Amino acid sequence: MSENQIITADINSPEYTEALTLHQQIIINGTIAANALYEMCRCLKQMRDDKLYTALGYDDFGTYCEEKANIKARQAYSYIKTYEDLGKDFLQSNANLGITKLELLTHVNPLDRAEFMENTDVGEMSVSELKAEIDRLQRENGEKGEQISFLQSTVEEKEGKLSSAEGRIKNLEQELDKLDTEYSDACDTNNIATNEINNLKKELEELRNRPAEVAVAEPDPEDINKRVSEALAQNDKKHKKEVKALEAKIKEYESSAANIKDGYEKKLQALSEKLDSEKTAADDRIKVLEEQIKTAGEAEAALIKFKIYFKEVQEALKKFVGVLGRIDDEEKRNKFRSVAEKYIGMMLEELIGEDKSNDR
Repeated sequence: MSENQIITADINSPEYTEALTLHQQIIINGTIAANALYEMCRCLKQMRDDKLYTALGYDDFGTYCEEKANIKARQAYSYIKTYEDLGKDFLQSNANLGITKLELLTHVNPLDRAEFMENTDVGEMSVSELKAEIDRLQRENGEKGEQISFLQSTVEEKEGKLSSAEGRIKNLEQELDKLDTEYSDACDTNNIATNEINNLKKELEELRNRPAEVAVAEPDPEDINKRVSEALAQNDKKHKKEVKALEAKIKEYESSAANIKDGYEKKLQALSEKLDSEKTAADDRIKVLEEQIKTAGEAEAALIKFKIYFKEVQEALKKFVGVLGRIDDEEKRNKFRSVAEKYIGMMLEELIGEDKSNDR
C-alpha cells in the first residue's frame, strides 16, 4: 500500500483502526525483540564470566545452557561472541537480521564492517550468500595483507640495507680517522728520527775534528788477580776471627746456663729437704698432739686444738706478709692488703662476738 493510499484511507473505518493498532504492535515488538536479543547476549555473558551458574547447582556453563536455559551450548557462545564483537548499538540496530547472520558479521574486520553493511544488503541475502560474501571479503583482505606484508618486508629490507650502509660508512670514517692519527704520529716520529740523525751527524763531525787523546794503559791481569786474592784472604781472616768470637760467646753462655741450672737444682734440693724435714717434724707433732687429745678432757682437748690452729694461723700470716711484700705491682699489692684487712676485721668481729656470747 502506498503512502497516498494511506493518506486517502478512511480513518474512521474499522479496518484503519485495526491496521494502525497492528502497526504499532509491530513497531513495539520489533523494539522489544531488538532489546531482548541484546539483553539475552549480555545476560549469557555475565552468567558465564561471573560463574553465576554454580549458584544454580551447575558445575559448568555448557551444562547450565543445555539443561536449565534450553539453549545449545554452541548457540550460547555464539550469542556471547556476537555481543562482545559487535557491541550494544550494532546489535540493537540490526537485531532483525537474526543471531546467525549477526554471528557471521563478527568475522568481518571492524574497520571494514560499516562499509560492508553500507554496500551489502544483508537483510535480503540468505545465510549462505552472506557467508560467501564474507569469505570473499576475507580473501581480498588476505591478499591485501600479503601485499602489505610484502611491501613492509621490502621496506624493512631496504631500511636494513640502508642501516648497514650507514654502519659501513661510519666504520670507514672511523678507520679514516685512525689512519689520519697514525699518519700524524708517523710524521712526528719521522721528525724526531730526522732530528736524531742530524744530532748524531753533528756529534760524529765533532769527534772527527777533536785532537787525538793519549792512550791509557790496560791494567795487568796478574796484578788484578793478586789484588783479588789479597782481598779474599783478608775477608777470610776476618770471617774466621768473627767465628771464633761467636764460638767463645756460645761457650760462655753454655757455662753460665749450666751454673744457673746447678744453682737452681741445689736450691730446689735444699728446699725439698727442708720441706721433708718440716713435714716429718709436723707429723711427729701431730702424733704427739693426737695422743694428748685422746687422753685429755674435753676442755683441755679444745685448748690443745686452739694452740695448734693458732700456730698455723701465725705461720700462715707471716708467709702471707712475706709474699705480699714481694709483689712489685703496687696497685695489686694494695688490693690484696685491703682484702686481707677486711678478712682479718671479720675474724676480729667473730672473736668479739664469741667473747660477748660467753659473758652472757
